Amino acid sequence: MKKHYEIPLLNDYHNHTSFYMALRNCLDVRSIDDIDEALDMISKLNDNINVVLGWRFGNQKREEIEKLSPSLILDGSLHNYIMNQKAKDILIHDYPVIVKNIEDIEWIEHNLYSIIKFIPQIKTINDSDIHEFFDYMLHKNQIYSMEDLLLPNIDFIKMYERTGYSHRLKYWVDINSYDKLDDENRNKVEGFKIFLDGAISPETAALNGYINKKSNGGIKLYSDEALIRDLKYAEKEGRAVAAHALGELAIEQLVDIVEKEDIKLPCLRIEHAQYISYDVAKKCKDRGVTLSMQVNFSGESLLFKHKLTEEYLKRNNPFRMLIDEVGFEPGKDLIFGSDGMPHGAESALQNSLFPVYDSQKLTLDEFVAGYCLNSFEPGKISFDVENDKVVDVKTVL
Repeated sequence: MKKHYEIPLLNDYHNHTSFYMALRNCLDVRSIDDIDEALDMISKLNDNINVVLGWRFGNQKREEIEKLSPSLILDGSLHNYIMNQKAKDILIHDYPVIVKNIEDIEWIEHNLYSIIKFIPQIKTINDSDIHEFFDYMLHKNQIYSMEDLLLPNIDFIKMYERTGYSHRLKYWVDINSYDKLDDENRNKVEGFKIFLDGAISPETAALNGYINKKSNGGIKLYSDEALIRDLKYAEKEGRAVAAHALGELAIEQLVDIVEKEDIKLPCLRIEHAQYISYDVAKKCKDRGVTLSMQVNFSGESLLFKHKLTEEYLKRNNPFRMLIDEVGFEPGKDLIFGSDGMPHGAESALQNSLFPVYDSQKLTLDEFVAGYCLNSFEPGKISFDVENDKVVDVKTVL
């Protein structure tokens, strides 16, 4: 039996708006399973620099990649890159450090903020691109407003203000970028974005559940001393912090330091928090930490069966534990975003209402509280549920 629902449009608490805007008209091969088909699609491109999203084949067929026109190829996690020599020759003068290190996975993890800011600079964005992107997000993905978790530079704020979208965005910056802003522009940003670990795909998330035992532990990107320094700087400046911490080892490092140093921030958000434990979640609840999580990442419990042990597949996104046992409240200290993987309501609803494991399940009311606008005023999301499948998802204005 088909049931119909209508809910408010999405407010995406974790997006990389400017980054995805730069990728909007780039080739996306995330759905392509055959490497030769993907290579054939890339071979037909002829931009000055071809940027390709969603490569899932590692460094296979490198000789063929070198024969392509100048290309920068990203995997779907955004944590792994290939750049052929033709592209390097074009970019080496303006971006020597990035070009030299673009395929060094440890360097990438330690400098991911540089990469996320780099791509919007090599793919020129104009006013029409901004209008087109917000139209795409609204009509195709049911997203009305977003938080840009790493603004490339201050020019983007100016563009969003000029084109009339600033009221639908909140901005986060890395600490180095913040230091270069004047007081007026500092007051336009929410706070600092920091990265404490990597991602599952390149096995750099700081967790102990990899099938490949050599990968266990992943990469912790901060020493304790450096993390204390940056958190205390944020405390001194009175700025919020959004900390990318996916694996339990990175989450524990952050929470332990906040406790021991008694760091007090206007807001501390843990982004992703996929492998947070009950004990650490209790500490977060007691200290008023907000968990900013991705319901669509529940699907990684299927996607990464070849990467993670069964125990860790089940531990991913423990929403029922967080809500029922620890007391997190969607919309208050538990909020949701997409990270663009993928954008939109359909995947988010499917992974919330019918996830891989019951421990990941959200009620529709919890989904709305944590992910949607407070009003139907700009529009609504219309969808049906039939046979445990979310279907016919539409934006209604």
